[in-house]
Amino acid sequence: MGDVPIVTRQERAPRTAKAVILAGQSNMEGYGEVSNADRPTGTLMDVLAKDSEGKWRFWGEANDWLELDQAWLYYDRSAGTIRDRITVGQGAFPELIGPELMFGRVLDDYYEDPVLILKMAWGGKSLAVDFRPPSAGGTTGPFYTELVERVKDISQNLGSEFPELGTDQLELAGLAWFQGWNDGESLDYLNEYESNLRHLIQDLRRDLEAPNLPFVVANSGHGGFELSDDLWVRDLQNLLVPAQERVGCDDNTYGGRGGYVDTRFFYYDREDSPEEAIHHFHNNALTFLQVGQAMGEEMVRALEDRAFCIFSSTHSPPTPSEVQLYPNPTTAELTLSHATAKLAMVRLVDPSGRILQEWTDIRQEAISFELLVEMGIYIVEVFTEDGRSSSHKLVKW
Repeated sequence: MGDVPIVTRQERAPRTAKAVILAGQSNMEGYGEVSNADRPTGTLMDVLAKDSEGKWRFWGEANDWLELDQAWLYYDRSAGTIRDRITVGQGAFPELIGPELMFGRVLDDYYEDPVLILKMAWGGKSLAVDFRPPSAGGTTGPFYTELVERVKDISQNLGSEFPELGTDQLELAGLAWFQGWNDGESLDYLNEYESNLRHLIQDLRRDLEAPNLPFVVANSGHGGFELSDDLWVRDLQNLLVPAQERVGCDDNTYGGRGGYVDTRFFYYDREDSPEEAIHHFHNNALTFLQVGQAMGEEMVRALEDRAFCIFSSTHSPPTPSEVQLYPNPTTAELTLSHATAKLAMVRLVDPSGRILQEWTDIRQEAISFELLVEMGIYIVEVFTEDGRSSSHKLVKW
């Protein structure tokens, strides 16, 4: 009888940590307040106390916060560099949260391998100067260079930087960009923002040796959908947000690997928030939870080559004298009245861009319809036959 081959068990392939970059300025750092004794409204503690549906309560409570088992964060902040599992208190300061919290949760659920979130965010930084990419011309921004060098350094020294990950293999999986406030400083910055953002994506893909790196752009949703009285914010609404959308929703160039998140859905007014700080979404913790979750879900779509924009949300500013929605908030039925009898279409859209309901050929001056959706924030889009359109925030209780 011939020799019998010896069959040995295949060794399990070593785990490869999946790294995703969270890049931007102070809102990517995170300014959602955990607690506020003077004004608790809109803090994380307030959100958890009102969480009757159990959407956020899994994070636990003060002094006993959940830590994600397989999702880690690198973030070099002024209070000290974080190299730890994702949990509450990893925003710009220890008493704050940022998008990393829910972004990490979504990616942790998606991947079997460990996840490493690399938060490369610094407050008060513009894309025109501080993050300026090399191919945009002029002087390369120091924080562009810093981002690239830190990502490379961590990748090359993963075993010593994060020994508890149990692997020295790292795959750069994606990039999420949440920035914009400081580019409102000048009209020149605003006008070149779209070009600079395209150069940023191109250059990071090249310099990080990831030519098809999936990315997500979260827009600068300060002020929400209503045109702001603050002139700085109004410039962002009129010029910066459309530029961000044109990049994030450029399916012809980026296909399903380029994603877009409209953070205007998650803007809450001052009276519903702990601080007067429109540049930081009034420090509302719910905003940063929802932005992080939306970015995470869009990143998953980009990872699967399906982050296509279903609709374009950049329309003319709402004209309240022409279109009225009531009651708002509503529990079930909504009435829309308008000054023109030539509406072409009305759409109900959710924060991910999905069209939930649609009505066409509307001739009545006032129409009522039942909302067949869950509680939450939605957008009603109104299109006229002469090509004008407007977007209106709607709250369903």
